[in-house]
Amino acid sequence: MSSSNEDALLAIAVFCYSVRQQIAAMVVALGGVHTLVFTGGIGENDPQTRASICDGLSGLGIGIEAASAVIGKEPAKPQRVRNGRNPQCAVRVLPSREDEQIMLRTWHLLADAAP
Repeated sequence: MSSSNEDALLAIAVFCYSVRQQIAAMVVALGGVHTLVFTGGIGENDPQTRASICDGLSGLGIGIEAASAVIGKEPAKPQRVRNGRNPQCAVRVLPSREDEQIMLRTWHLLADAAP
């Protein structure tokens, strides 16, 4: 998220706002949240975007401190949660392992199609 291009910064801000809207809608529909999980390309690799998304969710008790936002690719390592309405909420980063899932699904499809 370290861009000097104003259009790029605006696009990132709009993206984070949109993600916050979707998360907030799901939290309300579910009646609360215990854990917020980030995964995939941005979720796993962009700690600044994760922090920006969480910063806008403090009203729901979700937030991470910027200092703890850099957690690398260690699976399931929780980030520190700021005090809020839901102090039990953990923010985690989980590797998606998409290639493994594609391989498993393909193997099952081929096994089911074999005579």
